[in-house]
Amino acid sequence: MNSALLLIDVMKDFYHEEGQFYYEESRQTLSLILKALQVFRKYKQTVVHVFEKHTSVHDSEFEKLPVHALYKDVNDVRLPEIEIEKDEIVLLKRRYSAFFHTDLDLTLRERDVKSVFLVGCKTNVCVRATAQDAFELGYRVYVISDAVSSNRKHLHEASLEDIQRYMGAVLQLNQVEELLKNA
Repeated sequence: MNSALLLIDVMKDFYHEEGQFYYEESRQTLSLILKALQVFRKYKQTVVHVFEKHTSVHDSEFEKLPVHALYKDVNDVRLPEIEIEKDEIVLLKRRYSAFFHTDLDLTLRERDVKSVFLVGCKTNVCVRATAQDAFELGYRVYVISDAVSSNRKHLHEASLEDIQRYMGAVLQLNQVEELLKNA
């Protein structure tokens, strides 16, 4: 299986207790995100670290949310638990979807990736937007349900239901590991 793991916004703003948008549910999934990263590395699959990054205080997103993700270097926001290996991709995004106005699609196609597996946050915002765009672009979409989170449980559950029904598959990490092992 030629696949990619997309770590969506696994960064200090969401996962560190002092982060601007930290919520307990995100921290509870971190150990499974780290495990997913180990699994994809073990099976030599593509890994993409997706970071939200804005370029100025004039970004239209700040009409709805406080100013955030204005940093100079990814290492300023990267979680210390996650080392980025040299063959892994770092992708900066300005909108919710990792595909919107980035070169993610081209990068994955150059590697002949057919399936994307999503972990990170928020299930109902960036994970869902990325899942929908991946589906629209023709990728097989998998969301690892025990490695995504939201601070709104009902929106988390509704998003997983919609993804399962309309865009792809929602699996637990142990199921994903079996899928990769048997590919």
